[in-house]
Amino acid sequence: MARVDQLVKQKRKELFSVEETKNLSNFSRSQLLSWENAGIVVPIRRPSIFYNWNQVIFLRILHDLRKDWSFKQIEKGLKNSPVTLEEIVRDIHKNFIIGFGDNKGELGFAFSFENPSNDFDSHSMHKILNNAEGFDAIFQALLQTNTINTARLTFNMITVIKVFEIIEKLKITAREKKIENFELKVG
Repeated sequence: MARVDQLVKQKRKELFSVEETKNLSNFSRSQLLSWENAGIVVPIRRPSIFYNWNQVIFLRILHDLRKDWSFKQIEKGLKNSPVTLEEIVRDIHKNFIIGFGDNKGELGFAFSFENPSNDFDSHSMHKILNNAEGFDAIFQALLQTNTINTARLTFNMITVIKVFEIIEKLKITAREKKIENFELKVG
């Protein structure tokens, strides 16, 4: 435990406080606690509460998903995910887009790790979400839009999030909120 405390003190400048996380994720303290209690985004809790950059990105994605989906639906979709929650959060910054949708009554996530302008990524996300009309329409819309206001698109029981747009929004918010040591925290 002393070792963990020492590590947190050393890494403190590289982590986000609860207040910073609230500002960046757009979640309240009680909402952050809900994600923690569900085991979805568990912060470092020694001696204070801190979040790392990938957790902040994931929280902002969850915030955008909450515009279309309930907490329970997202929680169920994460349980149905082909990859572990730890892998999702660890690699969140590597994703180009994340899809979430209802596949014949089963909620689930789909991930694309590269610019999905190639047929392979389109096919693999299409196969996971299994909703041809909805996916093709939203996928084409994502490829054709470049504004920061289109980080999230929803169509026919599918929500697709552009991760790189979320990261850009976070950077803008961090500048506006004057988040201390932001560049160090991002890495």
